[in-house]
Formats: sequence, structure tokens, C-alpha cells
Amino acid sequence: MQSMPPPTKDEFDFILKNEAWKSLIDNANIRLEALFLDSVNKVTDLWNLDSVSHSEASNGPSIMFSILRAKNDRADFVRGFQAASSIAFFKEGTSVIVARFDLPQSSAAIDTLKQCRTRLQISEDFDPFAK
Repeated sequence: MQSMPPPTKDEFDFILKNEAWKSLIDNANIRLEALFLDSVNKVTDLWNLDSVSHSEASNGPSIMFSILRAKNDRADFVRGFQAASSIAFFKEGTSVIVARFDLPQSSAAIDTLKQCRTRLQISEDFDPFAK
């Protein structure tokens, strides 16, 4: 199985980690559904995600996925994240919940991240670790 390609400038990378996920193996492809929920748990947006698992041996069991900043199924992940009260992740096509997070103040946090990113003075094309 293949690992995910390196991120591009237009991606946000997310890692879900849980020490209980001991059955995960390195580089397994896992399909997830991410549901954005409002304050009364009504689904406001649904995302189908391709993720890659990592085992306990590689710094703890985790699942990693990437989101294009502005486009995935004609939606905007960041706007959905800012507007939602919570987000729930499921194994695709099942009712098996992987993780759920409340998102208090997520709008303010994303706004701060955007402001910080615009002030970033380091070139995103510069690799300081290259020999």
C-alpha cells in the first residue's frame, strides 16, 4: 500500500491519533466521512476523505488525511469548519464513529491562523534542510 503524496501549498494536513487503535498498520488506505454538525446536531456538510493509517511503531497509531484549501466536492472545508459546532468522523459507509470533536471558537482560531499565514515571511518554496 502507498503512503500519501507530499503536501502541496494548497493543502491542510490533519492527523487523528488514538493509542487504542492498535490494529492499524502502516500505509493502509482508509475511507472516512467527515460530518460537520450544527448546534442541534444537524449535518451541515459531508466530506468523503481518503486517509492513510500509521501503526503504533511509527509514533503511535494514527490516521492522516489532507484537504485542499479551497476545493473538495465544490465545498470549502475551512468555511465548514468555522461554521460547525462539531465534526464527527466515521468509517465510510458505516455508523462506526472514529472521532468527534466539539469546535468552540473554531472561527476565531481559523481567522488567527489566516492572519498569521499572511504575515509569514519565510518562502514556502525554501527548503532549509536541503544539503
